[in-house]
Amino acid sequence: MAPSLAVVHDALHRLLEERVWRTLEALVTQDGARARCAFEEFATALDEHMGVEDLLVIPAWRPLAPRDGPGRVDHLEGDHVVLVRLVREISAFLPEPMDLRTTLQRLPSVYRLLGVLEHHTVREDAVYRALEERLASEDRATLTAAHLALVERLRDR
Repeated sequence: MAPSLAVVHDALHRLLEERVWRTLEALVTQDGARARCAFEEFATALDEHMGVEDLLVIPAWRPLAPRDGPGRVDHLEGDHVVLVRLVREISAFLPEPMDLRTTLQRLPSVYRLLGVLEHHTVREDAVYRALEERLASEDRATLTAAHLALVERLRDR
């Protein structure tokens, strides 16, 4: 039996969050190389995930989404804009060697990223559960397979 789209989506977001936590762990031990590696894994996977969402999820959700309140398409798209901005901000400072003070000053950006990602995960959970019920089986299988490939890649690292 194929895994549930919502379950695979949740697993992907947990793995994305894990990469951000690995980045934080490396930053507080001032291991810049490890922080860069963990963050690059996160940024690459997030970019691929948002690409799938922009290509498949948002167009499928748009006709079903409410015009007001939770679940609006512009909320999902707005989250993506904020996530991209935070990834750019963090990527810009990770290549630099950091002393303890600089590291501590930069940690809030990573915590903001975690907060936005957690909030976005909750928001998307409702969308994915609704799509799981309403998408044609072929479309659901395509979307599940795309997310499952990302999950498998992240689990292998």
